[in-house]
Amino acid sequence: GVALVSKGGVCNTVVDLRIIFQTAILANASRIILVHNHPSGNLKPSLQDDKITKRVYQVASILGIELTDHLIISEESYYSYAIEGRIDVMNPSRDDYSSPFLNLDEIVLPIH
Repeated sequence: GVALVSKGGVCNTVVDLRIIFQTAILANASRIILVHNHPSGNLKPSLQDDKITKRVYQVASILGIELTDHLIISEESYYSYAIEGRIDVMNPSRDDYSSPFLNLDEIVLPIH
């Protein structure tokens, strides 16, 4: 299926992960592909594109949904994170994951 989860202006849009994953969960999706356009025709991913890709990957991993690709499209061509081998973004390291909880090795107990 295809779902419009955000619609923005010429320069940017707001991406709400809850809407992306609500759509995926209600569709019983096992995989998702993100797609957005760059009206300028410049297909180079922005820092914000990389950040949202990493964040979607993190949430998808928790939910057991595979992020297959993130495509940036223009009227003339497209950019694929998967084809371009952007494994650093499509499959971030554990260091990229920020948890609100402490790891066990970070807990320091007071000495009495």
